[in-house]
Amino acid sequence: MTSSINPQAAILQLKERSDKLDQKHFDWVAWKRGTLLVLQNIFGTDSPYYQQLAETDYEYSSWSLRDTSGSSDPVKSSCLDLLDICRTDLLSHQEGSISTKEKMAKLLSQYLTASQISKMMEVVKSDIPPHQKNEQIGEILKEFSPELSTKVLIELIREFS
Repeated sequence: MTSSINPQAAILQLKERSDKLDQKHFDWVAWKRGTLLVLQNIFGTDSPYYQQLAETDYEYSSWSLRDTSGSSDPVKSSCLDLLDICRTDLLSHQEGSISTKEKMAKLLSQYLTASQISKMMEVVKSDIPPHQKNEQIGEILKEFSPELSTKVLIELIREFS
């Protein structure tokens, strides 16, 4: 999943694509093209979801011909299943995501002692003006070795890029 996508918005887009499968005057080519764009924006062209739909072809000359046969449509069912799996995947990413604060706390706890973290948190939670907070946190950070500061900064850049 691309990181810039809002999972809730993506889930809504996939639901809309699913709903379009049930329209009476359905255009397979237009639906497939639009759905591929949605999947590309959410997961990228290398994703198995995108590739699966790209390789899916409808073998009847029209949807209306299939509708008159009276049996369920295996291609539509396959597409609905694929979109359901995509939504489930997005939901699992959404539920499993860790907040920025949690990521930051985990990262800092790998490199700093509990007392160092505690000192910084006291400053952050204090009622002093922001510029004084910055100065005090800067003083605390000066206590760290340059190597440690570099490691923490590298990890922050990697984690949040």
